[in-house]
Amino acid sequence: EAELPLLKSKYRFLTLPSFDASVQGNNDSSGNASLFYSVRGNGDLLGFNNNFFFSGTDTALFSGLRTNLNRNLDGPISDIFGISNVSLGDVSSVSVVGSRVARSGLGVRLGNGSSIGGKTLNELTVEGDILPDWDVELYLGDRLIDVQTVDVSGRYRFEDVQLNLGDNRIVLKKYGPQGQYEEEEEIYNVGESGGLLDRTDYNFSIVDVGKSVIGRSPGENQSYLQGSFSFNSSFLNKLSLSGAFSNA
Repeated sequence: EAELPLLKSKYRFLTLPSFDASVQGNNDSSGNASLFYSVRGNGDLLGFNNNFFFSGTDTALFSGLRTNLNRNLDGPISDIFGISNVSLGDVSSVSVVGSRVARSGLGVRLGNGSSIGGKTLNELTVEGDILPDWDVELYLGDRLIDVQTVDVSGRYRFEDVQLNLGDNRIVLKKYGPQGQYEEEEEIYNVGESGGLLDRTDYNFSIVDVGKSVIGRSPGENQSYLQGSFSFNSSFLNKLSLSGAFSNA
């Protein structure tokens, strides 16, 4: 009797991380010198993919850290509960229509949404980490939607990206100050009802806004616990049921 070979998980307990680093110096008109550095990297840790970002200056050697563990799921958990991805650590809350904008903090996020961004109804929030001074271009197909230059937080975020009927090709083009280039692409198919074709798409998050794995979350001045949930179910390519909830 023929047997299929056992496929090993693509996630390992521990791997040597790969990383990018940037160092910038400045000398003002008064002769005062300053130095700023930032590091972005990823590798496997505890069976998850670990992404991290930290930075500092000549006066504060270590001024902040953002890190999270994420994994695309398969097997019984995915089959029974429909969960395809989970993120732990420093995450962004799920975007919910009519609520505050999505916030960053210490928490957990899970669902079957995109690895590029979170989806609310037929809109996308596209976000991620990159080194400061990189330019990030967001395209819908071949049409340029928006451009951001990343600041010292090392974070880019495009909100309320409108999806069209049919196939939507979301492309991120990232340009570094020394000529570096990265690109990401993902396809969304929106049915006549405005929802993803014949599927249920949902995301859930609990985030302690303002907190981080170490210290406070950069750019967050408030502190509160935010729980958010959104779903969009489309079937027969004609009907769609959507809903969302957030306590903040």
